[in-house]
Amino acid sequence: MSAVRILGIGSPHGDDRVGWAVVEALAASGALARHAAEALCCDRPGLRLAALLAGAEHAILVDALRGGGPPGRVRWLAPGELAVQPDQLSAHGFGVAEGLALARALGTLPRRLSVIGIEIATTRPDAPLSAAARAGVAAAAAEIERELAGGRAAPPA
Repeated sequence: MSAVRILGIGSPHGDDRVGWAVVEALAASGALARHAAEALCCDRPGLRLAALLAGAEHAILVDALRGGGPPGRVRWLAPGELAVQPDQLSAHGFGVAEGLALARALGTLPRRLSVIGIEIATTRPDAPLSAAARAGVAAAAAEIERELAGGRAAPPA
């Protein structure tokens, strides 16, 4: 297993696939090989997130974000910024925040955790990746490579 694991989170549809597109961009550029990083595309991992994080020294999660910013904007989030929804009773709605809380409880949370959100405007499953989302993917891939090279200090998990 790799000390660095990058998880592109989302689905294969529309702008929700930005996390997957970042993983694809990092693989195509050779960044994963240069930095001995492992990367996976995860279709809404939910409960599996804790297991996907197990064994990594540093994890970087990349996902679509609907935070009200301009589409394509890349935002580094502190893990605490992801709110667990207390009224969520179904495991079918188990999201990234809940997966991270479970990983923390199970002791599988990596020592270093970085979370990157790329603002999207649409979640239409039949739409192709928008121009704004593509720009965000390129920017996020560049920022992740800079972090892998030691140019940005990731906060502890």
